Amino acid sequence: MARYRRSRDRVFLCCLFCFSLYLLTIDNHHHFFSSWSSTAVRRVQKWEGHRLLSLLVVVPAVCGDLEPAFEESCLHHISKVCPGFATRTCINQGTTQSVACNKTLLHQKGRNDIRHGLITPLRRVLPYLLELGWTRQQLLQDDAKNLAAAIKHADVVICTLQTFQRHSRIKTHFVLIDETLGGKLDFVDLELLQNSQVLAVLKPHVVTTPIQRRSQAYRPLAGPHKKVHALIPLLWLWAFPLDCGADSNYLRYTGFFQPTLAGWDRSKLWQRSIDVVLLSSNADKDSPGYAHHRLATLELRRLQERLPNAKVVTQLPDIYDHYLDKYLMDAKVVVSVLQPSSEVSLQDYEAWLAGCVLVKPRAKDILAYPNAFQSGYTVYDVNVDFSNVADVVLGILRDLDKAQSKVDRTTAMLRKHARPAQFAVDLDEVLETSIKESISLE
Repeated sequence: MARYRRSRDRVFLCCLFCFSLYLLTIDNHHHFFSSWSSTAVRRVQKWEGHRLLSLLVVVPAVCGDLEPAFEESCLHHISKVCPGFATRTCINQGTTQSVACNKTLLHQKGRNDIRHGLITPLRRVLPYLLELGWTRQQLLQDDAKNLAAAIKHADVVICTLQTFQRHSRIKTHFVLIDETLGGKLDFVDLELLQNSQVLAVLKPHVVTTPIQRRSQAYRPLAGPHKKVHALIPLLWLWAFPLDCGADSNYLRYTGFFQPTLAGWDRSKLWQRSIDVVLLSSNADKDSPGYAHHRLATLELRRLQERLPNAKVVTQLPDIYDHYLDKYLMDAKVVVSVLQPSSEVSLQDYEAWLAGCVLVKPRAKDILAYPNAFQSGYTVYDVNVDFSNVADVVLGILRDLDKAQSKVDRTTAMLRKHARPAQFAVDLDEVLETSIKESISLE
């Protein structure tokens, strides 16, 4: 009888253990696959319900307390001291004489970090997301004491990769900002993209070149991938030059966005005296990037031989004001090279803002925001070795009316996407798609 009881107890304990293991498995399965709360799911299932979720945007500490009102006051003060924002010298004089300018980032340590400039759109877009229906939103600095608690209670967190890595154990959902300027997957590996916590990765641009067309030396592509989006407007560095990433260089282009404030007298292509300008490269000598720039230089010299009367500039001055006023603002065609760290150069945007025609290799493989690298529509594509650059440039110079129409299209596109309201609509669309895709997989 005793032996029977011992056997019964062993069977009971075995059953209890198996049942406990089953419950633990179910709990882990639920925890892994149901990262969205039932309340969040119900909200999203409603019409435009994704906007009922709570949204947290995390920005660098240096950018958290900026007030747009001070920026506007500072710009108006500079316009009086430095009409037309003519040179950096008078701009700097204007900024030192204004109380409002002292409250902007121009005088703060770390102000001109371009990585911070990529956060500007997310900081400025919140009032416009509020108008769309995102009423449960919060902005915090990355050094806030309550950041971990805020991340835990938010449905969606928009932040940098570094912030995500520090708080990735918190079970919520993230939209990551890629602070690199390359179009490839510099930090975004496949394991990260497969993480169910990561809804999307936002980059300034992505490269969509098919794998078979690229050297094995290249890193994996950032696109096409459904989680990776070109949705960070580099354009905003110039549109909001006193925000995150502030730099007096960007102020020189204020007239493009606010003509009444600074003036921006861009002449038509046929009124300009310089036929071709080759943008500079920051590549080191003996590097592939430097060799690529040399290729472009040699091909443009051949163009000079074919058109002896053409004015071709292949060496730009180091003085920034001369670069803008004496070259870009008076150039018909600008030829851009691939930079060693990025397919897209900030000079590409400066050429567009100055009203030039842009010629760039692999333009058709670049997807940006706004998508101004549209071959044949807003930019002229050219072979990567520049072997046909002379023919492309000759075709542009022979039909400046057609080229001017491309300039006008690009100008309209840039001005449209310099408005925070437009960015809010585009960001809202990506958030809706990413959130619903995530929920559908659970």
